Parts: sequence; C-alpha cells; structure tokens
Amino acid sequence: MSRRAEAARWFAVLHRGLMTVGERAAYERWLSDDVNRRDLDEMQRIWAMLEITHRPASPAVPYLRESRSMRKIMIAATCLVSLSVMVLSLASTSFWTALDWTNR
Repeated sequence: MSRRAEAARWFAVLHRGLMTVGERAAYERWLSDDVNRRDLDEMQRIWAMLEITHRPASPAVPYLRESRSMRKIMIAATCLVSLSVMVLSLASTSFWTALDWTNR
C-alpha cells in the first residue's frame, strides 16, 4: 500500500469514531514517522478544503422559517380539530352514528 493510501486509511479510521486498542497502538506507531505525519496533515488539509467548497453559498434560512411556522400551524390545527371532535362527542350522543353492518 502506498504512503498516501495508508494516510487516507488512517484518516478514515480517525473520522470513523472510536478505535480499538490494537488500532490505536498501530496508529501511534504509524504516526511516529514524520513522513506519515506530514501525509496525514495533507489529508486533513484536503478534507478541510473540500468542506469549505461543500457548504452552500447562501443558506436557505427563509425556507426553514416557513416550514417551521407551517409545521406549528398544522399542529395547532390538528389539536383544534381533535379538541372539537372530543367536545362534540361528549356534549351530544347523537353526534356519532351507529355502524350496524350486521343488520344489512
């Protein structure tokens, strides 16, 4: 495996999350070489540049505000309809019709 491929592998392992004890020991041994450390630093610089170019130029904040306010309106409307059905069902027993399928 080439030096850069090895640096890319360790970079992926680092960004994956937790390492096993064996992986950590192998990483520390690999990182003790200055050439490997430079290769890993280069991978991190490349990753940082890619993250900068990946971000959108202008975030869609107005759309987020619209969707959040619409969600609040829909939740309020659902609660109002549910409350209305509950009040009608408690106030009048003739509100509900009987579904008597066996008599047909």
